[in-house]
Amino acid sequence: MLQSFILKLFILINGFGASSGIIYDNKQIYVVSDDKGYVYNYDLKRKKQQQFELNTQIPAQDITRKDKPDLESIIIHQNTLYALGSGSKENRNDLYIYNLITKESKRVDISGVYSAIQKRFKIDKKDFNIEGFAYHQGYTYLFNRGNGKNKVNAIFKFQGLPHQANLSIITSSIIDLPLINGNQTTFSDAIIVDNQIIFTATIEANSTVQKDGEVKESIIGLIDLDSYKTYNVNVKKYLVIAENKKIEGIALRKTTSNYYHFVLCEDNDDDSKEAKIYKLKVSKDFERFY
Repeated sequence: MLQSFILKLFILINGFGASSGIIYDNKQIYVVSDDKGYVYNYDLKRKKQQQFELNTQIPAQDITRKDKPDLESIIIHQNTLYALGSGSKENRNDLYIYNLITKESKRVDISGVYSAIQKRFKIDKKDFNIEGFAYHQGYTYLFNRGNGKNKVNAIFKFQGLPHQANLSIITSSIIDLPLINGNQTTFSDAIIVDNQIIFTATIEANSTVQKDGEVKESIIGLIDLDSYKTYNVNVKKYLVIAENKKIEGIALRKTTSNYYHFVLCEDNDDDSKEAKIYKLKVSKDFERFY
């Protein structure tokens, strides 16, 4: 059985339990939850937390599970946070933008982008569910975790941020993620580091758009970004990092000569009001983790 001490607890953030996306930037941690209308911020220098209200259609304090914005991923670019709805239902097609300097919050409907992707690549609506979002060298990468019968793991790439997307060229790569004990892993988040996609994926049995399934394992894996040039996009290496934990978000904390240091967040699928943020050290060759 996998040892439970592989993931080390880093910090606790109060006020919510299920976290779905994470950023680490200059000793600041930013986290979103799929059923909340806030970005939660933890200042590691001052050991203080605060929250930023997003411009959701329903006031943040009144959001219930059935009308949740389903924020599954978040990035930071030029002092601005971008939190992305999953697109798995009609009310989950928004990009939430929060400027850390001006404190301005706005919401942009990107249903046109999502519809274009589904139409172009013939993705069934039940299999469209964006869990990861990365922005690298002027291109957006969206990581799809299908909840439908086909369980489509795919990466969609286009120029520009989602609300400024150039849709004349969109690429799609269907990814064969690992099977573990006969169970399919599916994307939960991804970042781009050193010209590599570093992703997390989970095994969640019998999950649907409406409800979460039984959590079995979580993995961290590696995809070579250069493989896009040959259209042969495959998982290079992966490691199982947790049993019975649904790791939903990953961010790079620092790099050293031989290691990547990550922070990860967990969707605990319960009613607790404490979000656990973990730390993980992985060798750059993805052979060892601590």
